[in-house]
Amino acid sequence: MNRYVLAASTLSTAVGLALAIQASPGQAQGKMDMSKMPKVVQDNMMRMEQNKLEKCYGINKVAKNDCAEGARYEVLRAASRGRLLQDPGRQDDGLLIGSELLDSHAAPLRTRDSIPAKAGVGLRFRHHQEALESHAAAAWFEVHTENYLGGGSAPAYLDAIRRNYPVSLHGTGLSLGSAEGLDAEHLARVRELVERAEPGLVSEHLSFSVAAGNYLADLLPLPLTEEALGIVCRNVAQVQDHLKRRILVENPSTYLQFRHSTIPEWEFLAQVAKRTGCDILCDVNNIYVSACNHGWDAAGYLAALPPEVVGEIHLAGHAVRRLDGGRVLRIDDHGSRVAPEVWALYTEALARFGPVPTLIEWDTDVPPMAVLLEEAARASVLIEEAKNGNCRALAA
Repeated sequence: MNRYVLAASTLSTAVGLALAIQASPGQAQGKMDMSKMPKVVQDNMMRMEQNKLEKCYGINKVAKNDCAEGARYEVLRAASRGRLLQDPGRQDDGLLIGSELLDSHAAPLRTRDSIPAKAGVGLRFRHHQEALESHAAAAWFEVHTENYLGGGSAPAYLDAIRRNYPVSLHGTGLSLGSAEGLDAEHLARVRELVERAEPGLVSEHLSFSVAAGNYLADLLPLPLTEEALGIVCRNVAQVQDHLKRRILVENPSTYLQFRHSTIPEWEFLAQVAKRTGCDILCDVNNIYVSACNHGWDAAGYLAALPPEVVGEIHLAGHAVRRLDGGRVLRIDDHGSRVAPEVWALYTEALARFGPVPTLIEWDTDVPPMAVLLEEAARASVLIEEAKNGNCRALAA
């Protein structure tokens, strides 16, 4: 299939577009011609190169950390060839889903362990030295997996910080929604980092970023169909089998919906957890952003998630843009403090899921560590309220 429909959700601009990309079979086997890509994709990749964005979407083949060093961004080539999401009407008898998939991926899984049910912060490059020298009062740190797969100083900092703080790994590059399968080389490097850092939690996104050997610098949403569900479950099971541990899958923030989707997002995510045994990373900000953009009931979304599999919560800021016609679009840019409405939804989440590890994310216009710790302290108060059974009253 030569036609791919993509939906972009960039970190720092109002995107949320349906991108139609024409690719010939010859183009699909090599590197992407960026001059022929939609401007939104070109702009996103250029920002990564110039601004060294913290949320990295790839490491090149010579193991250089592109995000840390500001090197030219290189596309990753998928290990196996294939197609993007199939036509919605096509059947694929080769997919293993449900109990068949679970039976074929029976490796033992590590459960959540060293990350406490407290508020942590996302560790960014500018805070490495401070975390070591000042012993920042953070309960735990989360880092983006792909930023620590290469050389340079970043892995050495992680080794040192890991001695003093619990650490979790949050991936952006596995592309769990890719119908062509996972990049075996990338997965092997993730496993090496997991074995080295011994993180308390490992998480990834419900999205895709690899198509026909081309690596796209974005976390792209999926059509929520039975076929896509089978693909995601297959890939999640493969990751868990390879890492020999349970992972968490994070709900996305989205700006449009595919009209051929047949499964509500919250049901899709719950089914992934049920079929693969993975946990859910509940990003409360993402739920609020998507609910506002699509007219969903955010509280109903929370109520549909199985409490027993929610192993972590993310909180972050988002931007608000006013479009032509008076429509308001909320963008998950991780560039500000948590919004009051998201704090209110967080109390509802704690009332339903109980006190679980909670992370403050901040990826654009990253502030001093003190600001992150202030946000974490606010989350800590609500976690303590949840332990005392008071969060339901707070949410009201």
